[in-house]
Amino acid sequence: MEPLQGKRIAIICDDLSVRGGAEQVTLDIAALYPNAPIYTSIYSKELFPEVASRVRPSILQWLPAPLRRRHQYLAFLMPWVFWRCDLREYDVLISSCSRFSKCLTTRPGQVHICYCHTPVRFLYHYRTEATRRYPLPLWARSVHLILPMMLRYFSWEDQRGAASVTHWVANSEYIQGLIARYYRAEATVIHPGARIEPFLRAAKNTLHKGDYFFALSRFVPHKHMDLIVRAFIANGLPIKIGGTGPEWQRCKQMIDDANATNIELLGFVSDRDRERLWAAARAWIFPSFEDFGIVGVESLAAGTVPLYYAGGGMAEIIPEGYGVPFYSQTVEALQQAVERFLATEDSFDTSVLQARARAFSVEAFQQQMRAFVDHAIASTAPPQH
Repeated sequence: MEPLQGKRIAIICDDLSVRGGAEQVTLDIAALYPNAPIYTSIYSKELFPEVASRVRPSILQWLPAPLRRRHQYLAFLMPWVFWRCDLREYDVLISSCSRFSKCLTTRPGQVHICYCHTPVRFLYHYRTEATRRYPLPLWARSVHLILPMMLRYFSWEDQRGAASVTHWVANSEYIQGLIARYYRAEATVIHPGARIEPFLRAAKNTLHKGDYFFALSRFVPHKHMDLIVRAFIANGLPIKIGGTGPEWQRCKQMIDDANATNIELLGFVSDRDRERLWAAARAWIFPSFEDFGIVGVESLAAGTVPLYYAGGGMAEIIPEGYGVPFYSQTVEALQQAVERFLATEDSFDTSVLQARARAFSVEAFQQQMRAFVDHAIASTAPPQH
């Protein structure tokens, strides 16, 4: 008998209000179980029309649109939102979680599989950075007076939620380690899938590599885009940098002050332009710390050598010989990586890079995830008499 036969499945995720990596994983899991409803806190029908009939948003969906768009300020409600979900009718719960969607009230015999993108950052490994580098708006700064008490409350609720999980999946070995550290649980690693086909096509249609380096990211503090700007002001090599965000203007001012005509800020880059620019680039620069770093897979698929900060999960994707790592987020370390790349540029083979990328396809992720769910159900099922 198939493990899923007769089983009712529900999928739970933190929110569906922006399209990002975690949300795409939720959709990839949902595609495996087309009859499973998707429970979430807040939902944007405009951004996720393909699952409109399946989404079960929480009571927060009734809030005015401006408040829904700033739902991060409603964090204190999120554990309660998920605890109150009545999921008793389902046999299997699959939470796609980076915050509180694992905080589920379960019944005996229910399987709760948590695909953990990260333990809650502002409670654990990014606690100091979250409170210092991302200050509250002026109208909410009095919250800092009770912040220690709030963080203790959130930690307690998060640990309660972790206790409801029967099977853990981590998106990288790095996150596997954090699950062991903060939740004292064992997790199986299943890397997310990347949509590599557009990058493979772009690489095939690129007759010659350009002479420029390429970077693409949001201009926010933890992405360290200013590090790229400072390094390329110093070395004078041509680079195209895509992306927008609050740090963009500061980086532009640095470029203007240095009269660095070798650096081109592209602003927003469409998907088609991104694929074309990536495939034609000499190399890709990535100085950010990532829990997994699916963009590393995209660079490999585009046949473009990654120069990357080897923290978090990025080193799992790009082992030695597939890119040039650097081990500190400094201008000096990045410049040394650029110099190592220039000295070894001819040793990289596009077909080898792309073969590595294919190991992280959506199909590979879905096959592994389905097998894990089947095994979890089979191992939890009562013995047959």
